[in-house]
Amino acid sequence: MSSSPSKTKRAATAGTDSPSKRPCSAASVLTNPALAGSIADFSANCLTLCPELYDVFEVPGDQPFAFDEDDDEYLKGYKRLIGKHVVNGYVDHEDDLSKDDLVSRAKASVADPHALYRALEIRQKLGEFAALVKTHHDAAAGLDQFDFIVLRPILFAPESREDSSATTWGREDFEKIYGTDDIDFHDTGVAGMPLGLLWHYRHMEDGGECKFCAAAEGTEENETMENEGEDEWSEAWTNWASEKGLDRDTLGKYRGTAYRALAYQSDTHGPFCTNVVRPLKAYLDNHLTDVKLVTTDFLDTGDETIGSVFLGGLTPDGYLAGLAIAFFEC
Repeated sequence: MSSSPSKTKRAATAGTDSPSKRPCSAASVLTNPALAGSIADFSANCLTLCPELYDVFEVPGDQPFAFDEDDDEYLKGYKRLIGKHVVNGYVDHEDDLSKDDLVSRAKASVADPHALYRALEIRQKLGEFAALVKTHHDAAAGLDQFDFIVLRPILFAPESREDSSATTWGREDFEKIYGTDDIDFHDTGVAGMPLGLLWHYRHMEDGGECKFCAAAEGTEENETMENEGEDEWSEAWTNWASEKGLDRDTLGKYRGTAYRALAYQSDTHGPFCTNVVRPLKAYLDNHLTDVKLVTTDFLDTGDETIGSVFLGGLTPDGYLAGLAIAFFEC
């Protein structure tokens, strides 16, 4: 059977150099006027990845207690984002700015849709981790009388930071993000953190070993150790923590609670650490830089504790990406 003319023609020209054929370069593609519109409209791909891309930060709908926006005593930072922050990372504290105008500005603020898309990929993965934390509620909490107010991934655009080109971030960035310097900001990341998540995260080694989990071995019922907390550290507690390689600041006044978790609940904490905390920390370390756990709000009235933290770092394009966590304990 003879070859078709079209196939013969393609075969004949495939190995022939043609003066009309030039190598395709990235520069020629990116500067091609016919393609410029499609490239600029890459935000359509962002919307596919994140349909809520231009949603505005609102009061959490599943909060376990009355979320009073006018009460300045707790969660001051997150409250200041209500109606001011858009999912794509835009923040605007202009007074009396309508929601429609805020969203319009958020859309216009995206100078590099490709960078936004890359940041949204990280945000999506962090959202999966947030969902996992919720499925391990008891282990993450470390306490019985505890619930999350906020647990979600969050982005802040480079322009929302104090210096969009800086390779580190800290208090000044959150002062600009929240639109005030009246914030609680501690980079120790102890106060305001759900205890179970704190115990495992702060005791995670670079190689993936969790000293808190390892401390469960040989830890048995001990009423004295379990009931220690508010008072000064006893010699027995000091020696035990040192032997296990546990951090005093991380355990703090809840060290008795931590001891009970190790003695009686290791079968709950082990899977939480293995399936959530360990892969979460590895993901943050591999995809973000200057990863930190910081307290952004903390209130302890004696009867209840309300706190919030940010766990995250910088994307290669300068977005501040992480988990926004707020909780109450009574």
